[in-house]
Amino acid sequence: MRKYVLLLFFCWNVCNVNAQNCESQRYQFQIFSDVDVAYDVIYSNADPYDILNQDNPQDYGLDIYQPVGDPLQKRPVVFMFYGGSFINGDKSDADIVAWCDSLARYGYVAVAVNYRLGFNYVDSGSPIRAVYRAMQDLNAAVRFMLEFQEDYRIDPDHIYLGGKSAGGILVLHSTFMGEETDRPEETYGTLLEGSDLGCISCSGNNYQHDFEIKGVIGLWGAIEDLNNITSDETIPTLMVHGDDDSVVPYDEGYPYTGQIQLIFPYVYGSQSIHEHMNNLGLYNEFYSYDYGDHDVYGSSDFPNENWLEIFERGHSFYYKTLQFQSPEPMGETQIDIGTSHVYNVVGNPNSEFCWEVAGGTITNDQGTEIEVQWNATSGMVSVTEKNELDVVGEVSTLNIGSTTHINNPKKLKGIKIHPTLLSENDALHIILDESLQQINLSASIFDAQGRRIKDVNFRNNYSFFIEGWAKGIYFLRITDGVSVSEQKIIIK
Repeated sequence: MRKYVLLLFFCWNVCNVNAQNCESQRYQFQIFSDVDVAYDVIYSNADPYDILNQDNPQDYGLDIYQPVGDPLQKRPVVFMFYGGSFINGDKSDADIVAWCDSLARYGYVAVAVNYRLGFNYVDSGSPIRAVYRAMQDLNAAVRFMLEFQEDYRIDPDHIYLGGKSAGGILVLHSTFMGEETDRPEETYGTLLEGSDLGCISCSGNNYQHDFEIKGVIGLWGAIEDLNNITSDETIPTLMVHGDDDSVVPYDEGYPYTGQIQLIFPYVYGSQSIHEHMNNLGLYNEFYSYDYGDHDVYGSSDFPNENWLEIFERGHSFYYKTLQFQSPEPMGETQIDIGTSHVYNVVGNPNSEFCWEVAGGTITNDQGTEIEVQWNATSGMVSVTEKNELDVVGEVSTLNIGSTTHINNPKKLKGIKIHPTLLSENDALHIILDESLQQINLSASIFDAQGRRIKDVNFRNNYSFFIEGWAKGIYFLRITDGVSVSEQKIIIK
């Protein structure tokens, strides 16, 4: 009899939790301990720079890093590009290896790419052509991976770029100047280099794939023309730059300021790109370092003290672009005690859906559809989607029993709740981004039956102390009066 009572108590508190598992640490932590690398996979055969303009195609390769023991059939892919002033460098450079190996341990497929190098030191158009050749190589590498996307289990809708120095210049140009209409005049031929380099996708291989960049990281990079970044270029961008960089300008100017001046064009560095994107309302992150050397995380001395922080910012940035809003639950909002109603979502059939109900009991769960028997006149129906990339979406909630409630109000961003699984003597912390500091917020906690347990008003970060609260499921709602953030809390 005692076991039966305990089972009833357990189910009263947690049986509304769907059997599906909508939790994941992938892309947030290193969940894989081993990485497999396929070295020197040939993706391109193309004419290198040759001062004599000879027709002598060469093979170019890439290294593909994958987490060992990964069951997913689709993974986001990150292409990484080394620096070296378009003169030297290699995919085996220590920092590129560190990026790729680390990202694979977080669950990505990471690709280190060798691209064509070299230019004519007395032809002012030659460096521009060098960048363009590298852009063609980047395009060819992406097309190659898309051609064999099932073999490498990559998701064609989640393609990311990253690069440092020349590699940063390369990925920024490929992201914002990758259309045929953006081709510089010099790519059609110069006095000393008469050949037309062809379209951006006309080199390296014959694979035909269109693609979009999901996000880009440019480390101490630059772009030749800010006007190529327009308001419709909504690609999230992260930049890092040392404020005393004399190789690639922090703000704007000619590369190698105060050093041996080659014939590089005038460029706009990370600070200028950041300000330009802000003026256009485009999402970007910019981290400025008080650092006098060019490689902020070190080159010959890689890694220095900045490496870990820069990597953490980088992989967190990629994860932000993976996040999404779970679909809105739909169904009856005016209910009576004892009635049953069906609620559903329009969602990806390859996703998992986890439902939570406050004020009622889930009596049937079909994944994208549930049936709820209500034991209160108000409550909430919430759904969380975990997609085929193993990314957990932000919860979407339908409020039940009040016409004043808004179905899925605007999401209040910039709030972190920690932890969400607590013991009875723990504290629940509300951590706010800088944008929400000093704003008047209110928070309410509801139990699994939809009863309001606690209300507080606060500014800045805030902590709940839950000593004496019963074990079970709770819902935390935070609002600024317009937008709402909601989070499930479990006290074990």
